[in-house]
Amino acid sequence: MKGLLSCPTKVDAKHEAISVMGRRRALVGATFILARISLASMLLLSSCSDLPSAESPGMTNPRESQGQGRLGGCIPASASLSLLGIPGDSPILPVQVQGQKAAMFFSPGFVPLLFRNNGPISFQKLRHVYLRQQDGDVLSASASIASSLSVGDLKAADRTGYLLPDPDDRTVNGRPIIGMLGRDILPGGAVVELDIPGRRITFSIPQVGCPSSSRPPPGRSISMQQEVLLVPVQINGQLVQAVLDPDLPVSVLPSNMANTVGLSSADLANDKSVVTKFGKSVLGRRHHVKTLDVGDVRLQDFAFDVEDGVQYAMLGLNFFELGQAVFDFSDLRFSFTQTTKVLPSPTGLHFDQTRVAHVSVNQ
Repeated sequence: MKGLLSCPTKVDAKHEAISVMGRRRALVGATFILARISLASMLLLSSCSDLPSAESPGMTNPRESQGQGRLGGCIPASASLSLLGIPGDSPILPVQVQGQKAAMFFSPGFVPLLFRNNGPISFQKLRHVYLRQQDGDVLSASASIASSLSVGDLKAADRTGYLLPDPDDRTVNGRPIIGMLGRDILPGGAVVELDIPGRRITFSIPQVGCPSSSRPPPGRSISMQQEVLLVPVQINGQLVQAVLDPDLPVSVLPSNMANTVGLSSADLANDKSVVTKFGKSVLGRRHHVKTLDVGDVRLQDFAFDVEDGVQYAMLGLNFFELGQAVFDFSDLRFSFTQTTKVLPSPTGLHFDQTRVAHVSVNQ
């Protein structure tokens, strides 16, 4: 993937640069904008960041689960939330911040919190930072803290993050949308069950010493790298690595991987054109592959945008809208069960801002 993968360098005597990965992506014949995630560069975030100090214990006081659920009986604590919005929207969770009701997008693979002012909710500007976008433009932003952030009935302490420069004016279910949540709001070893067709998400905390037999059977789950949620999948029978990102409205296949999965230039020539804009416009193609295998689930005629500028294949919302996904951060396993073949329109609400890859704060 294109972008800066080293720690920031000086812009001037007063401030340091901050690299931001992300691209605004407009499809021909449509008006929605897609975000692009930084992959390898996200791994450098912790070593390059200098956020203000705040307690970050993760969610506390989860409800006690009386049943055994689909992951077994050794998960004694869990909480289940209804997703906000409608089919076609990325996962959006109800939150409270500063004593006010709001909403935030959620993607399990995302780590730093991003805030946007919206209506009555605004965030402090604690330290001046620069965000360098993928096209080289630099925009001003701020390190910030969300006071008393809670998600559903799950409590969280003050949370550090980054306030993006452009406010949001969108609402969902009467709540202002104020940014993006990631898995850093969860306790270590949590299990996330994302059921987009059923419009629910469940967070579970495994019991210490939970026997492996209570986890999803090995035949139904696949290994998952925690840093970028990278999993092995097969496209047209060929093994490739793919990133899991339910906030991405469509799935993406790097153009340099097309030959690997048996696609020729002739195969792509008659496909629908898509245009990616991140400073420059990059032409891609919407192609339906014959088969996509994820664990023991086989999907046929599955749509990918084949384009330049990405490092890995990515499974986006058009994958997660087909069933129930389980992200097991304790055993680093992923499982998926298809529950529907019907896809809603992809032109719903999505997080449409760049995402932070490297951060350095003015002292």
